[in-house]
Amino acid sequence: MHIGRVAEGLEAAKAAALQEAGIDPARYVFAGWARSLGEERVARKADVYLSS
Repeated sequence: MHIGRVAEGLEAAKAAALQEAGIDPARYVFAGWARSLGEERVARKADVYLSS
């Protein structure tokens, strides 16, 4: 899951990389901007959070 703004072309590039790695791109969620990062993670039942 990606929370936050997305640079143009990032979604397509991520989908291609996931598919190339044998991962269903539908498993990766672009959540967009969120008012509260913590609330968004809880609402989406995220088990792990990695900051970039």
